[in-house]
Amino acid sequence: MYLVLSEDMFHVLLKEGIVAAKGGNKAFAYQLFQKATKINPDDELGWLWLAGVSESPQEAVEYLKQVLAINPANEHAISGLKWAKEKLAEVQEKHEPEKKAGWNCPLCLTSFPAQLTVCRSCGSVLTLSDMDALMRNKGAKKSIIFEAIERLQDNGKDVIDFDRHYTLALAYLNLGQIKDGIIQLRQALRARPEDNFLKMRLDELTRIEPTGLEGESRRITVLVVDDSPTIRRLVEITLEREGYRVIAAADGQEGLDRIRDELPDLVLLDITMPRMNGYQLCKTIKAEGETANIPVIMLSGKDDVADKEMGRKVGSSGYITKPFEPDELVMYVRTYINHADD
Repeated sequence: MYLVLSEDMFHVLLKEGIVAAKGGNKAFAYQLFQKATKINPDDELGWLWLAGVSESPQEAVEYLKQVLAINPANEHAISGLKWAKEKLAEVQEKHEPEKKAGWNCPLCLTSFPAQLTVCRSCGSVLTLSDMDALMRNKGAKKSIIFEAIERLQDNGKDVIDFDRHYTLALAYLNLGQIKDGIIQLRQALRARPEDNFLKMRLDELTRIEPTGLEGESRRITVLVVDDSPTIRRLVEITLEREGYRVIAAADGQEGLDRIRDELPDLVLLDITMPRMNGYQLCKTIKAEGETANIPVIMLSGKDDVADKEMGRKVGSSGYITKPFEPDELVMYVRTYINHADD
């Protein structure tokens, strides 16, 4: 039974990923294909699509090698591997002389004439001075940051080194992984126990650290309304793990029925849906006295100013761009539920 469910989930993730990739949302597709290959690492199609949406030729090479390990005769992988290796050689040749001078981004290692607070190459925020910009960074290239984490974890992992742990903390926080960021900052502080600035930032992070909910908080109900079964399932897994009760609806009309029946504490609402879109549903929620005070967070595949403004006009409390990291979702949910209780 478990194997059947896993296989079904693999095909759901693969299908949703292909739709996202063809629609131009490569970042979301990348996330879905990664999850699919973890569920079924022996299916060559998952690795092939993952290579196709990778941001770096180095990643593409590794994923195409996985395809050929499964099926050495896969023509798409053979031709793709040749192209990816050529691009990788071009990138390495281009950046090799740049390592000798200037300042290098600690994550992507790209060289610049002077030190930056936001890397122009990988998009990472490289300072703890602006915590909001760091933890809600939408411009970071996640695949490059994952590569940096792997590199840093392998180098000197048995030694308490300030620079290494501080850089790992920046990497995790740029991904929205607050718990892991805190762990690395605590290690950095062990190397510099007198660093008061670091202590202040660590205290600030600890106050918003997503933790399991106990007691009465376990009765908090979150409704997710999204026509993607993958998104609904990811939200359920993430929030139920934190102690929330999660209910789901596949479109706006079903969502309205669930809201009237259940009166959830918070609604996560997709914008583009059949029968009734997210704006219409949010406007209806805010117009009815019994549901008007329920916080609504809009979910969208586009980080669009016009969409955010429209969401505010119909009464939404916040806006999350898909794909989102689990810790980012938990942080938003905790924030807006706490605001509703004020």
